[in-house]
This record gives sequence, structure tokens and C-alpha cells, in this order.
Amino acid sequence: MSTLKKSKKRVIAGVCGGIAKWLDPDINPVGIRLLWFFIAILHPWTMLITYLFLAATLRTEVVLFTEEKEKTV
Repeated sequence: MSTLKKSKKRVIAGVCGGIAKWLDPDINPVGIRLLWFFIAILHPWTMLITYLFLAATLRTEVVLFTEEKEKTV
């Protein structure tokens, strides 16, 4: 199983993109962002604290080969 890392394709901090890639590399991160948004409407402080914690503690993914860069762009 792969480790959870922040994504290079980020809107704010890359947390939702990293979660989407961790769940399934082919999944669209927009779905995770929308899910996060709707849960944040119900529990705003919990989701804000969780997002900030994940943004501060997760490492950013590292691209080692140029082929991987071309796929992610």
C-alpha cells in the first residue's frame, strides 16, 4: 500500500489531491474536494483543523523521472 502524500496538483495545499491519489491513482481529485467541502459545511471547525493538520504533516510527493512529470501535467 502506498503512503499518503500531498499532491503536486494542488488548489490550496494538495491534501485532497493526495487523498484521491492514495485511494486510487485514476480518481479525479475534484470529487474528494467536493466531499470535503460538503462535510465542512456540517462540521466546519473539525474539517478546518483536520485540513491544517494534514497540510502541515504530510510530505509532498517527489517526481523522480521526467515521464512521471509529463503524466501529471
